[in-house]
Amino acid sequence: MELNGDPSKNVKAFMDIVKYAESKDMGYFSINHAVDRCPVCNYVGVIDDACPRCGFSEETGVDLEKLKELQKYYPDITIPKI
Repeated sequence: MELNGDPSKNVKAFMDIVKYAESKDMGYFSINHAVDRCPVCNYVGVIDDACPRCGFSEETGVDLEKLKELQKYYPDITIPKI
């Protein structure tokens, strides 16, 4: 099964899927879901319209001040030279 969103946002539905598969005595069953990586701050997880860590989106980019603040907590964030 392929999910198009973050399963942690609806755990009940996720568990309902698992229980349904179990009730049908399936020999093999798997659930796949998207895992994205932000090109700016390296956040790994489901990214909808904007990165939940740094706010980056392809349409608006990311705020430089926000990046500088995040870099204090996540040293792997590199700020490009302009």
